[in-house]
Amino acid sequence: MKNLMIFLLAMANFQLHAFVTLGSDNSCDYNTSQHSLQDLIDISAGTEIRVTNQNTLYENIEISSPLVIKGGYANCSHADADIVSGTKTVLDGGTTNSVVEISGFSNHISVGLHHLHIKNGMKSGSNSGGGFSIIDFDDVGVSVSIYSSLISNNTGGFGGGIYFNSDFGGVSLYQTTVLNNQATDNGGGISCYGGSVHVGNGSGVILNDVYNVSLDYGNGGGIFAAGGCNVSVMSGTSGSLFDFKGVAGNSASNNGGGIYATSGASVTLSSIAHDEVININGNAADSDSNSIGNGGGIYLTGQDTSAAMYGVLIKENFAQSGGGVAVENGASLYLGKYMGVACWNDNLCNEFVGNGTSKNNGLGGAIYLNAGHVDMQYSTFHQNRAESGVVMYAMNSATAKLRNSFVYNNGLNGADGWNDVFTLRFHDSGLILNHVTLANNLVSGASIRQNSGYYSYTNSIIREPHVGLGADITNIFGAEDCLLLHNDTGFDNLTNSMVANPYFVDEGNHDYRLSAISHAIDMCGDDAHTLPRDFYGHEMWDDPNFINDQGIRDAGAHESYMGDVIFSSAF
Repeated sequence: MKNLMIFLLAMANFQLHAFVTLGSDNSCDYNTSQHSLQDLIDISAGTEIRVTNQNTLYENIEISSPLVIKGGYANCSHADADIVSGTKTVLDGGTTNSVVEISGFSNHISVGLHHLHIKNGMKSGSNSGGGFSIIDFDDVGVSVSIYSSLISNNTGGFGGGIYFNSDFGGVSLYQTTVLNNQATDNGGGISCYGGSVHVGNGSGVILNDVYNVSLDYGNGGGIFAAGGCNVSVMSGTSGSLFDFKGVAGNSASNNGGGIYATSGASVTLSSIAHDEVININGNAADSDSNSIGNGGGIYLTGQDTSAAMYGVLIKENFAQSGGGVAVENGASLYLGKYMGVACWNDNLCNEFVGNGTSKNNGLGGAIYLNAGHVDMQYSTFHQNRAESGVVMYAMNSATAKLRNSFVYNNGLNGADGWNDVFTLRFHDSGLILNHVTLANNLVSGASIRQNSGYYSYTNSIIREPHVGLGADITNIFGAEDCLLLHNDTGFDNLTNSMVANPYFVDEGNHDYRLSAISHAIDMCGDDAHTLPRDFYGHEMWDDPNFINDQGIRDAGAHESYMGDVIFSSAF
C-alpha cells in the first residue's frame, strides 16, 4: 500500500516544484497525517521541503541527493511565504538510529538544513553519529550546511551530535548549537574524518561528553578531528557558557576536553571575521579522574597535526596535564595575531586564564608540551595552576617560543592543594623568551627552571619578588641578554642586564605597562627574535627623554610612549 501511495505522489509531482510544504493544516502540499518527511525525500517531491513546527516528526531520515529542508514555520501559509517563527521544527529519532543519515550518493551533493531541532538519535559502532551520520563512501564530496538549528541529546559511537567522513567537502554550522550529546568512542559533539568542520558565527559546541574506559578512545569531548580534517571555529564570547558560543563545558574521559586533533588534522580559531574572541572555556579532560587525560581545552598530537589561534580566550579548563592546551608527539601550535597585526582586541588578543591541572602530579597549568612545539605571541597568562610548571611545562625535546607577552599572577603559593612550583619548567627542551614581562607569579622554586636543552632569554623583564630565585638553570648554557631583573640569582650568562625596579604603571592592580620613569625604556636593541610591534600593536619608538642603552627597544612586552607628550595627552 505504501509503495502505491509513493507512486501516486510521484505521478502528481511529475514536474519538480521549487519547494513543497509539509504540515498539518489544509494549506499544506502534504499533510503529516498521511505523509512522512521521508516519503517526500523518496519521491523527490521538491529540491526544497518546508516543514511546519505544528508537530514533532518522529523519523530517522536518509538523504542521498541534493536537498534543502527548512523548518520553523507556524503553518503552511507561513511556509509558502517563507515566514519563520521562533520555534524550530523537531525531528526526533526515537533512540533507534541516527536522526539524519546522508550517504549513498555517487556525485558531489550539497544539503542545507534550516531551523531544525535534531534530537534523540542513537547509533553505535563505526560510521555512527547520533544526530547526523554523514558518510561519503566513494569520496566524491558532500557539503552540509546547518543554519539556526539545535542538535541535542543524541548518542553515537563516533560523534554524539555529528559524524562526518569525507575527504572532500565538509559540514558548516551557522547560528547552530551542538548541545548535550554523548559519544561512546570519540567525539562527544562532533567527529570528523577528512574534509572540514566549520563552527561559524553564532554557533557553539556546548556541554557534550565522551566516555570510554579504553585508552584508545574517550577523546574529544566537544570535537574529535582526524584524518586531515580541518576544523575552524569562528564564533565566540567573553561571556558565560550560556551564551552557547565557542567550545565550552565539554568533557572527555581521556584527552581533549574541548577539542582533540590527531593524524594530520588542523584547527583554526580566528576572531577576525566577526570581531569577537573565540572561547575555549570550562572544558575538562580526564573526566573520570583516573589521572589519564591531557589537554583540558585542546589536545594536539602527531607530526602533521597543527593549530593556529588568532584571538582566543582559553579559560578555566582542566586536565591531568595541560589544563589549557596539551601539544604532544610532534604536533605544533601557533598563537598570535592574524598576519601579525589583526586581532579582535589589540589590548587583549589571546588570554590563558584560570586553567588548572590535577593536584596529583599535574604538569603545565596553561600549556603542557611533550615533544610538542609552540610559537606564541601577543598573549597573556594569569591565574593558572599546576603542581609544576604553573604556566608551561615542557619535556622530551619540546620547543617553545614566547614573545611580546605578559605572564603574571599565576599560582597561589601552594594554596588549595596545588604545589605551584616554577612558572616555566623545561626539561631537555628549548625555550626562547623575547620581550616578555614575567611579574608577581606566586610560585615556589624559581620563576624559570630549565635543565638541558637550549634557551635564549632576551629583552625581557623578570620581576618575581614572591619567588626569590629568578632562575634555576643546570646542564645548559644560553643567551641571557638585556634582562631587567628583580633578582639575578641563578642566571649564569647575563649580558647588558640590570637588577632594578621596572616601575610599572600600577603593579598592585596588575597593570604592567611601563611608566615614564621605567628603567626598561630604550634599554635593548634588536635580536633575531624581535617582532616589529609590541603587545599593544605599538611600533618601536625612541624616547628622547632616555639615553639609549643597547638600542631603542624597551625591555618587556610593552613599548612605552609615556614620554611622548602628544601620545600621553590623548589618554
